[in-house]
Amino acid sequence: MAKRKRTSRRRPRQSGAALLQNGLQAFRRGDYDQAIEAWERVGRQAPSQQPVSALAQVYFRRGLQHTYGRSPDPQAGLSDLEQAARLQPGDPCYAYHLGLAAQRLGDLNRAVHAYQVARKGEGEFAERAAYPLALALLQRGEDPTSAPVWSALSKAEQAMLRQAGAFRRRPYTLSPGAPLLWQALAALDAGGREQALAALNGTVEGSSSPAELGMAHYYMGVLAARDGDWDGARRRWNAARAAGLTMPRLEGNMGELYHRLAEERLVEQDVEGALAAASEALRHKPDDKRLKELLSQAHQRLAHQAASAGQWPVALEHWEAADEAESGSFRLAYNLALAYERAELFSAAGGKWREALRRRPRRDDHPDAISDGQVAQLWRRAAEAYSKAGEYDEAVHVYQQALKWAPEDLETRRALAEVLLANGRLQAAQNELEHILERDPDNVPALLRQGEAVAASGSWWRWHSPTSYWERVLKLEPENPTARQLLADFYQDQADYNLSWRNYVDAAEMYQKALEYQPKNGRILAALGGCHLRMNEKAVAQYYVEQALATAPSDLSVYDQIIHAWLDVGNADQAWKVMARAEATVEAIPYEFYIAQAYCCIQRNGDLARSWLERAVEKAPSGEPVFVKIGEMAIAVHVWDIAREYLERAVAVGQLVGQAHLMLGVVAVQAGDYRTADRHWGEAEQIARREHDRGLLERVQNARLMFGGLPELASLLMRLGGGPLGGPPFPGFYDDDEDDDFFYDEEEDDDF
Repeated sequence: MAKRKRTSRRRPRQSGAALLQNGLQAFRRGDYDQAIEAWERVGRQAPSQQPVSALAQVYFRRGLQHTYGRSPDPQAGLSDLEQAARLQPGDPCYAYHLGLAAQRLGDLNRAVHAYQVARKGEGEFAERAAYPLALALLQRGEDPTSAPVWSALSKAEQAMLRQAGAFRRRPYTLSPGAPLLWQALAALDAGGREQALAALNGTVEGSSSPAELGMAHYYMGVLAARDGDWDGARRRWNAARAAGLTMPRLEGNMGELYHRLAEERLVEQDVEGALAAASEALRHKPDDKRLKELLSQAHQRLAHQAASAGQWPVALEHWEAADEAESGSFRLAYNLALAYERAELFSAAGGKWREALRRRPRRDDHPDAISDGQVAQLWRRAAEAYSKAGEYDEAVHVYQQALKWAPEDLETRRALAEVLLANGRLQAAQNELEHILERDPDNVPALLRQGEAVAASGSWWRWHSPTSYWERVLKLEPENPTARQLLADFYQDQADYNLSWRNYVDAAEMYQKALEYQPKNGRILAALGGCHLRMNEKAVAQYYVEQALATAPSDLSVYDQIIHAWLDVGNADQAWKVMARAEATVEAIPYEFYIAQAYCCIQRNGDLARSWLERAVEKAPSGEPVFVKIGEMAIAVHVWDIAREYLERAVAVGQLVGQAHLMLGVVAVQAGDYRTADRHWGEAEQIARREHDRGLLERVQNARLMFGGLPELASLLMRLGGGPLGGPPFPGFYDDDEDDDFFYDEEEDDDF
């Protein structure tokens, strides 16, 4: 058989013209990222069509945004400006701005080269590059007066650089007319603190240059920091930033300031203040490991406080923030696992328990060291979390890890068996339970579950009957309620099966066995009485019936069993007498109960069924669609005349008229009357559209599809589907309650 050609999911290849247009539109709306992506794709597809000049311009604009924007990223800005200059290598504007960006980052060699490129051009930017080029040469330790650019400087610029040249070698000797800022710097270098501070204050008070103001505030902050006045340093450095000063040293100092402030506040137990300071410090030095550890510590302290106060959602937020700041801690992973459990995020909890196990200290002298038994407990806790999340494969794997650390822990092995049962791996579960019973033959929980596993496997006749395990439990604990319930249910299921095949003798025997374990079970007593009634043993039947009614006088399932038995033997009068007794004893019998009795006899005696159905109509509360429910029940058992009768009554009184027409169409199909069926379905469609009932409209469409062909096909589909339109079969009303799941919960202290 030829393989199907795999369809590619890649985006259709755009033409060069389309990419050019898309890039232009992005450029016009200021989306530089999208414009660059589009035009770079043009270059890869058709290099000759790439708009090189426009691409350089968009790199240039994005570079300026990165360098001077609200959220500056100087390194990204430098990369973009370098790309613009590479695309247009002779452009003095691009070269000039590249030099400025490199000089700001301290890359003097790159700055000098860029300025020299700009100087080779003509116009404004060639002229503007002269002074920063001379300054960069000076910063690089060269004498700008001997460079060709010196002649392009103004007298004032030359004077400024000559005075700045004094800082090339110590001691710094300035001319009498040197700016106050320079005097302050020279005084600082010479150790003249007061003289430096006075000159810096003079600069702040008298200068209008943002550059000078920024530098003055910066060095005043340095002096404050040297005196331990961190608050004063913070104010000065913020003023320097406000004046436009940006340099790595300033960012580093701000980060160190807030870092120290965070440490001080943490020592003072001001955890909220420490967190705020550490968060601010992280903005200035985002890669500092010690700072991230401090930030994590602050979040963890706040998490402990919240958990102690029972505020687990708040604790979880802080532990997650701590984990993001500094992952890899055993305690942190442990506490996060606890918080995820409290939040019922069990899959995440399982993952964190496993991480805690990976991060656990291996040295015995470590304060967080845990024993092999505790390791096994944590593996088990991880498995329990996965089990609660429904991730049974992971739970099985993790339970197996737990058993490697504690192979003789029978409770862990039993928990593994429970997960295997939940995952449908019956044989594997039986193997684990058998392993437990080999070591502890009297382990009651294992005996109970092994019996259930054997019964569920469907192959219990090959080896031990499931009852042998439960009987073993009763030898150990004669009043064990779970074992008694399981035995009673098992024999009751066997009895119900025999009863369905009219094997009354065996059914009675099984009910009798069930009764041994639950002698006060009204339903079993009633079912046993019904068996004897069907075997025409009326005296014995009467005994068990009266016992059942005395034991459970308000249990409708008891009356249901007895009425069905009388109906099965054809004694409708006795069935109604039992019904009268129920009506006198049980309050508010639902009308569905009467429909259930009709369901029992409708195929044998339609007139008898109608008497029960009319009682259902009488008992149904106002507004209940009793006629439609009766009609659907009759369709489910293929009693078409009763279905038609009650569905027509539903239409007449306005009960779910759309649904009634839908089902009347089905009834008409069974009679071969397709015209009538089409008319009913048309009525249903009109109602569905008028009432915006999409569900009804879909059901009508399904009916046309399913029943619009041969009647034989419709009948087959009805049988396959089990109920009207492939829905569920007509429900039984008073089945036994489902068995409760028994489990053993051990409370554990949540240490954090």
